Amino acid sequence: MKRKSLVTILIAILVIAAMLLPACGEEEAAPTAAPTAAPTAAPGKTAAPTAAPTAAPGKTAAPTAAPTAAPTAAPSGKTVKLRCSIAFPPTMNMVAEAVHWTEEVTKATNGRIQFEWFFSGALTKPREEQPQCSDGVVDFVGTSCTWYPAQMSLWEMNGALPFQPSDSKTAGLMKWQLYNEFPEMQAELEGRNMKLMFITPYGDYHIMSRVPINTIDDINGLKIATLGQQQPHWLDIFDCTTMQVDGPSRYEALEKGTIDASLMGGLGLSFSMRHTEMCKYLFLPRLGQYCTWFYVMNMDTWNSFSPEDQAIMEELSMKVMTDWMPNRVDSEEVSLKKKFVEDGGTIVELPEPERIRWAQSLPNLAQGWIDEAKTPEEHQLRIKMFKRFLNLCVEAGYEWPMDWSDVS
Repeated sequence: MKRKSLVTILIAILVIAAMLLPACGEEEAAPTAAPTAAPTAAPGKTAAPTAAPTAAPGKTAAPTAAPTAAPTAAPSGKTVKLRCSIAFPPTMNMVAEAVHWTEEVTKATNGRIQFEWFFSGALTKPREEQPQCSDGVVDFVGTSCTWYPAQMSLWEMNGALPFQPSDSKTAGLMKWQLYNEFPEMQAELEGRNMKLMFITPYGDYHIMSRVPINTIDDINGLKIATLGQQQPHWLDIFDCTTMQVDGPSRYEALEKGTIDASLMGGLGLSFSMRHTEMCKYLFLPRLGQYCTWFYVMNMDTWNSFSPEDQAIMEELSMKVMTDWMPNRVDSEEVSLKKKFVEDGGTIVELPEPERIRWAQSLPNLAQGWIDEAKTPEEHQLRIKMFKRFLNLCVEAGYEWPMDWSDVS
């Protein structure tokens, strides 16, 4: 009897144990595989940068624009924040579109690539931004070739040519085309550890002054602010004084009477730097768009991004040059002329016969730029670059008011 009871107890214990074993197994957490790190491109100054897309020139039109479809968002990953510096306020057209570009990059990369902006020289002053970007102190900057004539003499090529095309899209894409066709021009940036992201046209060159300019003869006797090595030569036929004054410094120079007038590209620049407070006269000689302004990224920063992220940024860069910036500039020029008159200003547009007289009275400034070459090889390179630029203008349907094609 005792033996039967003992057997019964043992069977009960075994049944209970069998019921408990699965429950214990459910409480034990299954081992979790460690996440695999996403591959990243190794940074380094010697890594070859991904070439920016080059717009191919047509026979009768400006280089063809890249597709404008929104870039595909990149997969999520580690978040990075780039430091961006600009000498001008965010209200300026070429600054506003750069900010727009950074916002679109952040959106297209699902927030992984972010940007912190420092405006109005808060981080770098004019002529400081390229060395700071080259050294990696900042990652992304807006800059001008006119601030670095010694380091960017090839970029200054079309600065030797007043009266060039005024169309924003055409002017920007022709400069982009030259850059992508001539490695020597690329070396002026990439040789100093910077990657060109996009070029920003900003409007036709004009003269804003404290005194009336009704004809080109009224330019005689004036003190006029210019920039770079080439711009002063645009005024060589006049008995005037040219002075190298940065855009942000011109307000004070106009206020003190150090200068009488400012030669500058784009009404948006003159308005944003408050030159209109000192100047009530606007002279429009249709000198064209020089396209001195552009944005660069530190090359090590650029090389740290995946090919997918680089492709996103390059696609958005083409949108800046083919769509966003030209549309903003063209509409802004119209509205600001209207505002200038409404605020009591006077606008004089140079008649075409006077424009031709000015252009044809100048010496061949392109030949002067070519003759600045330091070696025979560079001399030939400058001739080739200049003739290519002339051909691009002709292909875009532009007619020059002078003939400087005979260079040697």
